[in-house]
Amino acid sequence: MMNRTILHCKINNFYISFHEAQDTTLRTRALCICDNGIVIAVNNNAQKCGISLGDNIDNVKIKAPDAKITSAQYSEYKKADQTFYDICLRYSHLCEYAGPGECFIDITPTTFHMYPSKVAQNIISEVNDCLGTDVTVGISFNKLLAQVASITCTQNMQILTADTFREVLWDLPIYQIPGITRQLVKKLNRNSIFTIKDIAMLSQNKLQLICGIVGNILWEYACGYDIREVTANGVNCDIKSIGEGFSKRQLIDCYDDVRLILLILAQKLSKKLIENNTKACSLQIVIRNEESRNEEFTALLCNPTQNPLALARHAYKVFHSQYNWHSDIASITIKATDIIHSTSNPLVSTNVLSGGYFTVMHSDDIASLAHDLYSGITYSTIERSKDHTISNELKAFSEFFAGKSC
Repeated sequence: MMNRTILHCKINNFYISFHEAQDTTLRTRALCICDNGIVIAVNNNAQKCGISLGDNIDNVKIKAPDAKITSAQYSEYKKADQTFYDICLRYSHLCEYAGPGECFIDITPTTFHMYPSKVAQNIISEVNDCLGTDVTVGISFNKLLAQVASITCTQNMQILTADTFREVLWDLPIYQIPGITRQLVKKLNRNSIFTIKDIAMLSQNKLQLICGIVGNILWEYACGYDIREVTANGVNCDIKSIGEGFSKRQLIDCYDDVRLILLILAQKLSKKLIENNTKACSLQIVIRNEESRNEEFTALLCNPTQNPLALARHAYKVFHSQYNWHSDIASITIKATDIIHSTSNPLVSTNVLSGGYFTVMHSDDIASLAHDLYSGITYSTIERSKDHTISNELKAFSEFFAGKSC
């Protein structure tokens, strides 16, 4: 597999890069992109002011009064994304879309495979001319190392060969392994494994004891092995949206129920996205109130995702900031929209569909869901305010929504 020539092309911080290309003065200011009052992208200047993904506009104004706050322009992002993908597609039909401003190109079966550096330079130049943005290109003999090359390059291009990849790969912290989960990072850290070299120095049996089957994949990655193929797919996906809904005879009358329901729906939604090898770029929340009127809220996600926790957190933040609770709720539906293709992640796909984080929260009854989550504890909405729960046991539930990240 070392005779392949694969490029990983990425416009770093795609949404921010788009706006900075439109107005170059923004590169010297704190810039935040918001959707439904929630920050979905920030530039380096904003990060230095303490602004992070998931902050609301009020917090941004306190942390950085002079920050430029702009609304998300998804239709424009999609046009720019399509332009970027079309440029990359010129060099091989094996062009795999990996998210906004990111793709893999396998030029092995083309005449370009003899000139990977020239191809990279052409892409960098053409993207800059058409979009005004910078792009980094990593070149190697598999997808993993091509992606590592683009992530770690100090200029616009880097090549990792069979002789040189260890110098770059082994010094990286394990959280920079593409696709690795936070839970897996914590588990490895608890076993004094902090760098990719630490993984490579262990035996496969030892890693398998720590991580299960995923340990074998991690060891192969650390040694520079990756047999994944570049698959031909485009920006647009045949599946336009995937939705899940919840309705109950008893009206939903507090935020705690909404959070719980959104987490359940997000789990089901995530399962469908994974089964269809897709990710959502945005969400739509549809609320039907007791008067049988619908309210719709749309939100652009910070990054394309199929993660249930990310979907639930973002859906709840949008709901909490947009719904004024003039009447109680009869049903809630969330839809994954602007869906893109996604290849399966070998570091999480082994357990996801056969258990994993889908083992709980499949009932349509809130009481039984609370029973599953809190070891038999159920709760009542009687005399409970919409903003505050009087149940101490339910405080643990807030951990699902505690992080600022989307």
